[in-house]
Amino acid sequence: MKTFAERLELTRQGGTVKRSHTNFIHQPENNAEHTYNMLNIILILHPNPSVDLIKAASWHDVPERFTGDIPSPAKRLFPKLKEASLEAEKRIAKQFNFDVVLSDDELNWLKAADKLEYMMHCAEEIARGNAMARVRMDRVKEDILTNNATPPQIREFAENYRHNPSNEIIL
Repeated sequence: MKTFAERLELTRQGGTVKRSHTNFIHQPENNAEHTYNMLNIILILHPNPSVDLIKAASWHDVPERFTGDIPSPAKRLFPKLKEASLEAEKRIAKQFNFDVVLSDDELNWLKAADKLEYMMHCAEEIARGNAMARVRMDRVKEDILTNNATPPQIREFAENYRHNPSNEIIL
C-alpha cells in the first residue's frame, strides 16, 4: 500500500498527461481537464451516481502517469498493445489503491461518460476551426449511439448535443 502522499502526488502527476497527443489539436486537453469534465457529465446526467462510480471516474486515467495516453487507433490496430496497456493500468491502479470494483451498469456509465467527454472536446475543436476533429467526433458519437450498453441519458444527450461556440451562457 502506498502512502497518502504518494497517492496524491500520483493523481496530480497523472492529471498532467496530455490527451490525444497524436492528433492535430488547437487547444490540447490534459487528463485533469478531461476528468473534471467527465465527472460533471456523470454528476449532471446520472440520476444517482455511486461513490464508487465517482472514484472510478476520478482515477480512471491516473495510471497514464506511467503508461502515457496510448492512442485508441494504436490499440485497435494492435490488440496485444491494448491488452498489455490494460494489464499495466490495472496493476498500477491496484498498487496505488485506485482500483474500484464497479457493477456492469456503473462500468457502462464510466465508459460512456469518457466517450461523451471526448465527443464534446471534438465539438469544441471544430468550433475553433479544426476540421480534422469532425471525423473523430462523428466516430465517437456513432459509437455512443449504437452501443447497446450506453446509458439512455448519455445516448439522448449525445443525440441532441449542439455545441454553443459563443461560450455565452444565457441566464
